[in-house]
Parts: sequence; C-alpha cells; structure tokens
Amino acid sequence: MSNKIGVYCITNTANGNRYIGSSVEVEKRWSRHRNSLRKGEHHSIPLQRAWTKYGEDAFRFHILDYVEDAEELHTWEQQWMNSLNPEYNVNPNADGSLGRILSDNHKKKISSGLKEAYRMNPRPPVSKETGEKISKATKGKIAWNKGKPQTEEFKKDVSEGLKRYFASHPSVEKGTRGWYKKQ
Repeated sequence: MSNKIGVYCITNTANGNRYIGSSVEVEKRWSRHRNSLRKGEHHSIPLQRAWTKYGEDAFRFHILDYVEDAEELHTWEQQWMNSLNPEYNVNPNADGSLGRILSDNHKKKISSGLKEAYRMNPRPPVSKETGEKISKATKGKIAWNKGKPQTEEFKKDVSEGLKRYFASHPSVEKGTRGWYKKQ
C-alpha cells in the first residue's frame, strides 16, 4: 500500500467533539493515535481525557480529504479546522513540523536544552498513587546493575555530575535517607 497524504478527523460519538489532524501516512496515523491514547500519553490532553472517560469504542476515525501535494497539507488541515472548530485540538493552527529542516546548530541547541532540562529534573513528578504503584511493582526486585562492576571512568563521571548538581542546587542535600530540600 502506498502512503497517502491527507486530513483526518477523530470523532467522539458520545458528544460529537472532534480532533482534526493531517499526515503523510494518513491511513497509518489512526493506529499511532490509538497507541498513545491507550498508553495515556497523547499530546492532546482534552482528547486523552475524553478517551479515558468515554472509552475507545466511543471514537471513530475518518479521512476528510486526500491531498496530492504534501506542501499543501497544512493549508487543507487549517481549512477543515476553521470549518469544523474541533474541540480536542490544543493548537488552533495547523502548523506542524512536516518538512521542517533544522540546521546542525539548531539541533545542538535543542539537544543541550533537553539535556539541561533532564539534568535539572531527571524524574518528572508523579502522584502519590503512582509512586505507590511503582513501589509495589519494584519491591523485592534486584536492580539491573546490582553487583555489576562499574569502570573508574563511569564512577568519576557520576561523581563529577553530582558535584555539579549540588553546586548549582544549594537547596538540595544528600541525607542518610535520600535526597531532601533544605528548609
């Protein structure tokens, strides 16, 4: 099957609300949406909440238009969005990243920004309920690296990383029972 370019709509049959999107592989796009929705990781929070509330069976996927030229894809998507006013689209503009070419410098900036963001907050916060689920699932399991020797270079890198972290975060200390914030 050849790739088809087009604009699609995901409709909630329980209330009629919609999400409009476009893809250069429009017929495969529905499976990618379903996969992220099933995992609870969809980029559209309103669509994710509705999926969770009404269930998968309440949603239908249909193709609104096939487009000949990928360069016209966002124009057609915007026309459909203007016409239907979809409730689940977070961004009212159809300005995705299709065909966007990033310079090496731009890629480096994105990479260093993401690395810094992860360094500053390596774990996203989780709810108490999620923390309890994680704790229950990992209790009694041996860490993947327990008993495995680490190279001196690795130990040095970890040590230097922690020193940099504590130097830039004076409000955080390592106590005998883990990490805590100074009062």
